[in-house]
Amino acid sequence: MSVFHPSALNRLAVDVADRPFMERFAHTYRRLLPQRVGRLVATIAEGDLDGAHDAALSLRVSSGIVGAHELFDLASHVAGRLRTGDLFGAGARARLIPAVADRTDLALSSYLGGSVTTSRLQRVHAVADAADGADQRGGLAELAPQVADMDLHEVGVGCPVGAPD
Repeated sequence: MSVFHPSALNRLAVDVADRPFMERFAHTYRRLLPQRVGRLVATIAEGDLDGAHDAALSLRVSSGIVGAHELFDLASHVAGRLRTGDLFGAGARARLIPAVADRTDLALSSYLGGSVTTSRLQRVHAVADAADGADQRGGLAELAPQVADMDLHEVGVGCPVGAPD
């Protein structure tokens, strides 16, 4: 499964007959990606089944539109687990999402010719890593204050990007 394939964005540009719109949409997806991932991780950590399901569906739909196949598949799996009430199974799979989001951001950045939102995604990784430790200790709810303190609206520090692997 590829992390990203540009055919979805190219199809969007054709469907709306407006390549600049497609590029704005893709840039907005990248800008909101850390927030979407952070919200999913946070709501699972808080045990908020409905909020987590909403966050998983948001990530799934937006990832499908831009062609972020790996994120789409992961978010679909998480949403399926949440639909059956399996918060533990959803959380286990959701822990993979921050790393996939990093790869997706790199691929989209390369395609769009921009910079990577690394600093924001690294903060999401830190919360996901903390979720691993909290879950092993038996309580994900202790992460809620850490997630609430995250400024997911901050502007990421740009860094040059080469071609994706």
